[in-house]
Amino acid sequence: MVARGQLSIWSTAAGAKGAAAGLGLKRKLGVDFDELMSAEVRNLEPGLAVPVEKGVFYPKARHVRDPEALVRRFHARFTDLGGVTLTEQVSRTRVHSDGVEISTDAQTLAAGRVVIAAGAFSRRIAGAGTERLPLGCERGYHLMFAGEAHRLTRPVGWSEGGFYSVPMARGLRLAGTVEIAALDAPVNPNRLAYLARRGRELVGPLPEPTRTWLGYRPSMPDALPVLGVSPESDRIIHAFGHQHLGLTLGGISGRIVADLVEGRRPDVPIEAFRPDRRYAQLSWRR
Repeated sequence: MVARGQLSIWSTAAGAKGAAAGLGLKRKLGVDFDELMSAEVRNLEPGLAVPVEKGVFYPKARHVRDPEALVRRFHARFTDLGGVTLTEQVSRTRVHSDGVEISTDAQTLAAGRVVIAAGAFSRRIAGAGTERLPLGCERGYHLMFAGEAHRLTRPVGWSEGGFYSVPMARGLRLAGTVEIAALDAPVNPNRLAYLARRGRELVGPLPEPTRTWLGYRPSMPDALPVLGVSPESDRIIHAFGHQHLGLTLGGISGRIVADLVEGRRPDVPIEAFRPDRRYAQLSWRR
């Protein structure tokens, strides 16, 4: 975890003006940030090649240099505490009076309760109450440039470009854009080419990327996650739909799920996230 803040920039006066209302709301809600002029932005990040009209610096923001290493540490702790991992594809759940039956591609398992936390793939698990939810995905692309992390010292979001550039342990990562498409739609090479082209505008010449990646951000139409017991049964708990904020909201979501599994009332209100919230009920009635 690196505590160097996060920087957002605008290259045009129109873009900076358009962000004013959103920044005003953030300030009203208590978000800590500093508005910067062009020279101040370049003092923070001299490696920027793009014109800068205005910047906003979030001093309390942090970023993870190696998400895979972090998740492996979480998993190691889970295993140390007695957790068991099975790498199998779940196809169906069936609720019984005394528990839940889970069908995988290799076996049938029994559990007292089941948590569905399969992100955008959650709808593909039959019997869990997920298949009738209006869950889609916002597909996001990234490029990794090994050996180029020195270009920036912190995450930089370029508003007009619609992406972030982040110095990571494995190189410089360009990530962003939103593509509304099916889970099994083919990779769109134009998205990757766009990130490469705009990345070179942001920081100057870059070599060919050493890795490309496509991720599936699970998204509901109201942009809120799905957290709560399934309308099918209180033995099934839903925990997905965090859109772009899975890592950010993972900790509190885990706490909420633990409370629900153990019969406690969560410390934070979750009514707005119910799987059967009002607009989602339309899908259940079909």
